[in-house]
Amino acid sequence: MGCASSSTARECELDGVQECEGGRQLDAIDHGQKQTQKQNQRQTPTQHGQTKQQGKYGVDGAAAAISSSSSSSATIVLPVCHTDVVFGICALSLPRDQQRSGDDDADDDDSIGCHFASGSEDRSIALINASSGNVNESSRRRVRRILQAHPRTVTCMASAGGSVFSGSRDKEMRQWRSDIIYAVDDENAAVQPVATYTGHTLPISSISARCSPADSPAHDSVSGSTVTGQCIDLVSGSRDYSLRFWDVSTSSCIGMSSITQNVVTCVRWIPSRPHVCVQSSEDLTLRVWDARLRQVVQSYNDGPSFALCCDASADGSTIITAHNGFEGEGCELKVWDARMAGRKLAEVQAAFQAVRAACFIKVGRRKGNGSNASSTSSSSSSPLLAATASKDGTLKLWDINALTHEYQSQGKIESDSALLAALNLAQYESTHSLTSSCSEDGPGIPLLAAGHMNGRISVWEINDATDDHPQHAFRLRCDAPGEAE
Repeated sequence: MGCASSSTARECELDGVQECEGGRQLDAIDHGQKQTQKQNQRQTPTQHGQTKQQGKYGVDGAAAAISSSSSSSATIVLPVCHTDVVFGICALSLPRDQQRSGDDDADDDDSIGCHFASGSEDRSIALINASSGNVNESSRRRVRRILQAHPRTVTCMASAGGSVFSGSRDKEMRQWRSDIIYAVDDENAAVQPVATYTGHTLPISSISARCSPADSPAHDSVSGSTVTGQCIDLVSGSRDYSLRFWDVSTSSCIGMSSITQNVVTCVRWIPSRPHVCVQSSEDLTLRVWDARLRQVVQSYNDGPSFALCCDASADGSTIITAHNGFEGEGCELKVWDARMAGRKLAEVQAAFQAVRAACFIKVGRRKGNGSNASSTSSSSSSPLLAATASKDGTLKLWDINALTHEYQSQGKIESDSALLAALNLAQYESTHSLTSSCSEDGPGIPLLAAGHMNGRISVWEINDATDDHPQHAFRLRCDAPGEAE
């Protein structure tokens, strides 16, 4: 990220500093003459990342870039949602009675589907509907915004049980009801949070929320009921070295743990493990926490470059981290065994600049198999996929099983076999945040939502290899352009 120290580096990211020079525009989507002019203004004649990116693990070495069209539906163009860096984006947990057009076929009572929530440097949050069910629906009906969600930058987002949670540099976390936001047609209307969570003494850097059954082992000690009657596990991490666990029913902190120098960069609940979360830090340590005990139960040395984010697979067996770096030093994607403390499964240089975001791809089970629930299954019939996004403008799709197999057998990564697809965006619109969901308006199509440096939000379908299209590919389903210069 180009800052002198790790602590300063993350703070600069949260403040939305200017990107480094260089980068190429290979995106097949034309965002118009205005953005082309901005690209030309921001780029320099010396593109120091070009050779590195065109070689190993670069765009030209990828299996595929962007689908010409393996789907008949056109890209849904939305109005501008944000005018500055999108620091946080999450799949929106939306109860069925709140689902908007295009989600009528969803089978789940708490279908995530095609809805997303985002937060920005411009202090706003936005809810978007990326469903393809009714492409003729007014684009403005697909977007709802709260222009002044916080008095300072919105740094992170999470959602569960029909609620949206936003964290900010103002040290507060706020809870919003998605049904109330969707019911308001006037974006200038004053929408109030249903709860405010206070206690952190420095900016909040990450939030994770999930619904858990009432009989969960974690229910009595790390959860609280929300407005929909569901039990929500809620955890937040901050630059104040602490993790805090919250009771959603009372908006109160029910547990806090602080470790010196543990500047939290990301925290995520681990699926299939009801009371366990994973947290990355600027102190070069990846920690797994037992929320009931408020104690670290596993730790990993993830240096020499600190992790900017982390995520866990649906079966709870695998953790990935994306790392800080500059000009090819650092910039890794690392894979960890969540069942064995300290065990690294794979490591690859994923980009030429800092890898800001990474997430596992949720793969849906087709209708007729008993459920539409999404997963990140690591079985041989369903590859374990993950996406990474870098400051250099690259957006990449990885086969984690293939990456692990090559690393474990050879001790290093020498081929591009695990890199399934790649895009290269101009640096002024490089991706800053990622989340994955699974479309409920089709046969379980994996979706990847991205928040960009210029305020853009893009939602991509991840298309499987077929006889007609023998490579994985990204297809732009929904696009809300940015306005930041």
